[in-house]
Amino acid sequence: MAQRSTPTRRTQVRKTSSRATPARKAGARKASARRAAAASPPVAIRSRIPLEPAFRDRVRAALERKLRKFARHVERVSVRFEDVNGPRGGVDTLCRAKAVLRRLPTVVVEAKDANEHAAFQEATRSLERAVRREASRIVTRKRTAAAR
Repeated sequence: MAQRSTPTRRTQVRKTSSRATPARKAGARKASARRAAAASPPVAIRSRIPLEPAFRDRVRAALERKLRKFARHVERVSVRFEDVNGPRGGVDTLCRAKAVLRRLPTVVVEAKDANEHAAFQEATRSLERAVRREASRIVTRKRTAAAR
């Protein structure tokens, strides 16, 4: 008796192409939207003492660089410079930085020093620490709510 051969089945291996599928495209759009939303917050600089335009640019760039990682929490930032003692001299330049946060309390820090450069550096450090602390509170709140 002749043996009947069974036809061999071929399994097709589908090669995945490097082309983006519609789902991948949607994910890429969402990721780019998150990156766009995470752009640096707007910075307003106000001063009662004369500031050089180059220093204003450095202030804006430094704040954008320091607060970029918290951009989804920060709505806007304002920095004010003030001469506390007037013409008398001394440690009299006050830098007040204020960050308005989304769904969190506003953060205000002050630093006083002999010149505006040193006062700004200290205020920037303090502002970054304070914003980090407030932003971690919302993350902690989300984690504890999810654990319940």
